[in-house]
Amino acid sequence: MAISKIRRAVFCASIVGIVCSCSASSVLDYTPQQGKVFFKSHENEFGVLKNLISSCKGWGTISIYQNGRVIASEGDTIKCPQKNEIAKGLKKLGVLWVDVSGEEPYGKLGPMGGVFVLSSSGTVVRGGGSAIYYFPNEVSNPFGDSTPLAGSPGHWFFRELGDG
Repeated sequence: MAISKIRRAVFCASIVGIVCSCSASSVLDYTPQQGKVFFKSHENEFGVLKNLISSCKGWGTISIYQNGRVIASEGDTIKCPQKNEIAKGLKKLGVLWVDVSGEEPYGKLGPMGGVFVLSSSGTVVRGGGSAIYYFPNEVSNPFGDSTPLAGSPGHWFFRELGDG
């Protein structure tokens, strides 16, 4: 009985260690105005990253971190041939990670887009942060609370990520 409790504790600790080692966080949440300023001052770099993620192919959503680590759920098939260049660009900008997906708002499938996470706090199930979204096809206010960064309809939006 005691051995199974120890095994369970070790297993739980290893899961927590994996989650913590794969995550990045920053407590500096951006306001919509700060997000606009950040985007405008780095618009060219975001354009380069947009072009790099457009070369990704497959189904699902993956996360690419500054250190080049890629996290994918079981069944996700996205492959990014330029993941190292993406990681270098994220690090240069100070973006924590990018979620790459061909999914558009409300479950549609389209060309590859990205969610560039600027700040993140809390845990996997409860937290907040801020992000810049790129949609390959122009959209208007995709979430109802997003801030357009380059026209509306547009491709680029800022959004504060609320508590889970």
